Amino acid sequence: MTNSSNPTKDQHFVPRFYLKNFAAQDGCLEVLNIREKRIAKRRPYQGLGYAHYYYAAKTGVPDTISQQIEEWFNPMENFIAKELPRIIDIILSNQHIENDDCYILSALMSMLWLRTPGMRNQLKEMEEDMAAQIKKLHGIDGEKYADDFKSKDNISYLKFMVDSIGFGSPGFTNMFFNMKWKAYIARGKECFVTSDSPVVEKWLPPKGFYGASFLDRDKYFALTPQILLELTHPRGSTKLKRETLYDIHDDVVRSLNIIITSSAQESVYSGNKAAIEQLLAGCQNPGKLELAYIEKYAKPWAEHRARADQHYKSTNTILSSKG
Repeated sequence: MTNSSNPTKDQHFVPRFYLKNFAAQDGCLEVLNIREKRIAKRRPYQGLGYAHYYYAAKTGVPDTISQQIEEWFNPMENFIAKELPRIIDIILSNQHIENDDCYILSALMSMLWLRTPGMRNQLKEMEEDMAAQIKKLHGIDGEKYADDFKSKDNISYLKFMVDSIGFGSPGFTNMFFNMKWKAYIARGKECFVTSDSPVVEKWLPPKGFYGASFLDRDKYFALTPQILLELTHPRGSTKLKRETLYDIHDDVVRSLNIIITSSAQESVYSGNKAAIEQLLAGCQNPGKLELAYIEKYAKPWAEHRARADQHYKSTNTILSSKG
């Protein structure tokens, strides 16, 4: 437990008990820096996935809020960490997995999805987009309204995170739980990687006005180097299906690793150096699998944004001419 006399400075957004499953025997992880497209220094798993006073009102500035949130996470993390080895063994040994165990995995995914810098940045971008719309609607006064709307600290994000996890209460844990689950089991030469944003969402651009709902967005989560969970909509009649991937299916593992890498904010982690080198090679010189990913996801979104930008410019031109 944390307290004022011994505050927790290094606050993890990716828990150590989760990263430990991906570490090599010496407890270290290979690190791929996505932004700089290079392999970074090999690090102990305990020294990754954190920031100084990450849960503070002002990131990096010590306060009581960050310590309260650390304490709030402790019992949830301790419970999941205790149950996880047993659940992993059930999945790998092809035993029946109970709903309670799926719920624990749902809580883990909800927690990881909500607490990472990726979600924090996503909410910040949404605020900035709303502020931009306010400026357009209110003319000269729009600047003041927009400034009042934008958060000056992390409080709104922290409240959203705490209120939305839903471990034992309404929230995203229930929504993860009610999707259709599939577990990929890697038995070949390849293994799954993870990142500083372990839960990945994938969906295609909307054809109409409304975008994809939470349940319409496919989820990908590498639980261990041997297990990756895919969640889709709808849930269906069975809770969890399994698909074993042998050597002949190594391209499937590589393709799923490309998806995991695509949502990393900065770093991808693996205890297997070959997996990291393979991803780096794909970043520097896209091959068949990388090009397939670009065609399926990156290209449609680039075209969608281009159409949206063109529509925005056309609308502004019309409004300006009428004004």
